[in-house]
Amino acid sequence: MVFEQIFPGHEPLGVSFPYGGLGVQLFFLISGYVILMTSRRYGHPGEFLRARAIRLYPTYWVSLTLTVLVVFGLGVERLFRPFWEIASNYTMFQSFVGIRDFDGVYWSLAREMVFYLLIALTLWVCRRKVPDWFVHWFSLAWALGGLALIAAYAATDSSLVRVLVLASVAQYAPLFGLGMNFYLYATTGKMHPVVFPLGALVIVNEALMTNWVNGLLCGGLVLLFAWVIVVKDVPVLRNPVLVWLGGVSYPLYLLHQNIGYSIMDQTIDTIGPWPARILALAVVLLLAWAVHELVEVRLSRAINRRLSKGRKPAVAVDKAVA
Repeated sequence: MVFEQIFPGHEPLGVSFPYGGLGVQLFFLISGYVILMTSRRYGHPGEFLRARAIRLYPTYWVSLTLTVLVVFGLGVERLFRPFWEIASNYTMFQSFVGIRDFDGVYWSLAREMVFYLLIALTLWVCRRKVPDWFVHWFSLAWALGGLALIAAYAATDSSLVRVLVLASVAQYAPLFGLGMNFYLYATTGKMHPVVFPLGALVIVNEALMTNWVNGLLCGGLVLLFAWVIVVKDVPVLRNPVLVWLGGVSYPLYLLHQNIGYSIMDQTIDTIGPWPARILALAVVLLLAWAVHELVEVRLSRAINRRLSKGRKPAVAVDKAVA
């Protein structure tokens, strides 16, 4: 949702980014790549889930708390939520039980957690390491199952089918699957033919859930990501600014929407639309950097070291696989 839709009455900026939301699809594509890589590092499903929880939850909790403090501290009533809704948001699974996300960006994290649980399940079934052939056919089966659910929902508009679409992450299954298969290409040098039907399913699933323009744009994102994986050395990705933004990307994603909206709502009529947006961007970047340094880098690593004590076999496996 754009600022003008939530806060009507302010002077409009006159510039919009209607397809900026497709960045989440790119995020899921990257996640498929990174999470399969992580699963090879933590062969045991419990160790894998522990590592992902340490990676996600501390930063999420701090970012949610900061967002609550800013929204209520500035008195932005349009973004207020009851206490019980805010408390439920600390689980990260609130959207699956029909509770509103306190910040609109949180919906994607629940889908990410479903993917983690699926990977943990496959680690358990496959006895620690998910073989390459299983990744190929599991990703295709998941994507086809997602397409079937999406088609059923489009035909029936059933609330039950809608729940299944959400719970299975049907719309985004081919993106996660492609990310995993691109990781296998990066490690083996062989591109499995399953990437072609998965690429087609990315377009079809997105088109059925939204529209064909979004579907084709998602297909373009897949091609761009594939090009980066194949070429390997893309100089622009070594740009220090992009590297820094990549480092703070998780807290930046969590903090940018409601905190940015709150700052703009309180300042736009006083300093104008552009200065208000620049101020919001500066504050969000500063907060994202602080959360990255203090929570992602220091606190999460301290938690990981603490929990890893007495787990020498798991650490040994980690180092051997890495």
